[in-house]
Amino acid sequence: MMPLNLFTSATFSGANLLAFFIYGAMGIMFFFMPIIFIAGWDRHEISVSVVFAPMALFMTVFSTRAGALADRIGPAPLLAAGSLITGAGYLLIGFFAEAQLLCAHILPSMCLVAFGMSLVVAPLSTALMGAAPDGLSGIASGVNNAVSRTASLLGVAAVGGVAATVYLRAGGAASFGIPSDTEGHAAAMSQSLTALAYISAGLCLLSAVISLNLFRRG
Repeated sequence: MMPLNLFTSATFSGANLLAFFIYGAMGIMFFFMPIIFIAGWDRHEISVSVVFAPMALFMTVFSTRAGALADRIGPAPLLAAGSLITGAGYLLIGFFAEAQLLCAHILPSMCLVAFGMSLVVAPLSTALMGAAPDGLSGIASGVNNAVSRTASLLGVAAVGGVAATVYLRAGGAASFGIPSDTEGHAAAMSQSLTALAYISAGLCLLSAVISLNLFRRG
């Protein structure tokens, strides 16, 4: 059903690989952060939800503008910048995880992540639509959607063991992902968050490298 000749385009293949890495990173962080904040740091669900509010806000404000700018200068520079900014946000989350401060540290870092992703989403669609032959833009969009969703699932599955291993090595006395008042539980969960954040930042860096390669090709 899907014409495989779509992948003969280096831009189309590169854009999907970029999407795989950056959405994989987002899937990892957005899956594990609520678990760590609620079960590890004992934060209320409502306060945790506030941390994720910048994603909707920044997407609403900046995504359309990023798409218009991509039409003028090309998508690759915005994809590279957005990937790096998103990765920087994840780095800050990992760096400040030990302090366990949602409003002072995690929320500003998530604003950075949200801004970075708002620079990626629309330009990524522009790159994909521009690389697809006439009449196949809908299929190209569907492929990218499937890649993004698959990346999130694979990312979560791939790092679950990493999170649990870091938790145990950091002295966690209970089990990763469950509420516990045992000594060292919150600190060990924070160590897991740091590891996951750094992995996600690395995936964003790979996305930026792919973007720059596409820019040179363009």
